[in-house]
Amino acid sequence: MKRLSPILRLGSMLLVLGSLPAAYAVKTDKVDHNTFAEFNPGEFDNVSLTSEGRLELAPAITNLATLADPVAWAAVQDGHGDVFIGTGNQGKIYKLNPKGELSVFFAPNEVMVHALAIDHKGRLYAATSPSGRVYRFDAEGHAEVYCTPGETYIWAMTFGKDDTLFLVTGNHGKILRVSPTNATPAKAESYFEAEETHISSLGWDKDGNLLAGTSPHGYLYRIDKTNHGFVLFNSGDTEIKNIVVASDGTIYASTFVENSQQKASSGGAFPGMPMAGGGNDAGPRDSSAKGNAAPPAQPPSPAPGDEGPSGSMPGADLGIPGRGAPGAGGAGGSAHGAIYRIDTAGFHEGLYFIKVTASDAPANTPETARTAEETSEAFLIDNTPPGLTVQKQSVEKDHVRIVVNAVDGASVIKSAAYSLDGREETALRPDDLIFDSTNETFTVELSGLGKGPHSLLLRAQDEAKNTSVLKL
Repeated sequence: MKRLSPILRLGSMLLVLGSLPAAYAVKTDKVDHNTFAEFNPGEFDNVSLTSEGRLELAPAITNLATLADPVAWAAVQDGHGDVFIGTGNQGKIYKLNPKGELSVFFAPNEVMVHALAIDHKGRLYAATSPSGRVYRFDAEGHAEVYCTPGETYIWAMTFGKDDTLFLVTGNHGKILRVSPTNATPAKAESYFEAEETHISSLGWDKDGNLLAGTSPHGYLYRIDKTNHGFVLFNSGDTEIKNIVVASDGTIYASTFVENSQQKASSGGAFPGMPMAGGGNDAGPRDSSAKGNAAPPAQPPSPAPGDEGPSGSMPGADLGIPGRGAPGAGGAGGSAHGAIYRIDTAGFHEGLYFIKVTASDAPANTPETARTAEETSEAFLIDNTPPGLTVQKQSVEKDHVRIVVNAVDGASVIKSAAYSLDGREETALRPDDLIFDSTNETFTVELSGLGKGPHSLLLRAQDEAKNTSVLKL
């Protein structure tokens, strides 16, 4: 037997090793995720993310009942353990008893029941929209119209310690107060107004001050016992949806943001005045005007460069010449500062001009004082939503055709949409394909409808952002 030499064996091993694929060392990287911003883009399964960036086991969720309605807007529980649920888009109230039995408690001819509350006597109250009614129920469940505030939407309700009822509304961003009474109809009076389209939520802080969330700018107001309000928190989102105050006084606010890419919910918490958590803290913005969030008692000082000659602050006389030519007579007033606000609620709809006369006479001698005038471009005042009427309606098997007319007294119709059975809105185009008139006609074609009742909401908005809703 011939033995291979050691040199030959070593050469064979080198050939085998040389035929193996090349191997490279791997570097291990460490990645840390420990903040809310880092975790938030992820998808959560049975875990919760706190605003401090901690991951915790999520609370268990138990399905108590299943509703046929597309939306559940509000829920409240009475002293007997019964849960009442307000829904849309047929405006029903369901009752879920402690045994888990579900029944229809109240079914008015309304679009939605968006707010529920229970007074200290255990009576249920329900607010409907867009009719803006408040119903009260006795112990046997009999309903009566408690009050009709005259607002399109009632978004939330809460009772004070003395059983005063507070309502928040849209499209005019008000808080209304209804004094306790057994007589009907009860009178609703204005308690607070914000420069927001909607006040959407209510709560109470630990000191008994009213809290109110708004839309479309997502402000959280605190209103003290003298009706003075200021912005406690600027969420930076579209809407404050809910307000909850913990036993230690910490205020929790859930928010909603909507854009063309996504719809998402987020939350922030802050203990009383010190503000922490998500959102943009613009600092408290005081309002000294009683029962109104703006304007401040003293407008802000002019920015650098706005001063008059010799560094003096100019005074200004403002006149609204009225509809038509800039020279026409109208309302007027005086201001010292950079901002002057005008409440247009009492104005006739139409085009207006503002004439500003500025003078530094208060800080100068008559010989050195200067005066200047300027007239603004025309601007529109319009506080009335478009009127919606059905011109034609036909049903053939599973096909529906509806022709709707939208008319506005001052503004061009800007947009329109419809929602079928509470689903996402579908945009409408005018029959002439262009939004260019105060009078537009829209045709809605629906096909493939299943058997049974259906609800259709039609919405139109003018260029002044006044919105009207029609239920079919």
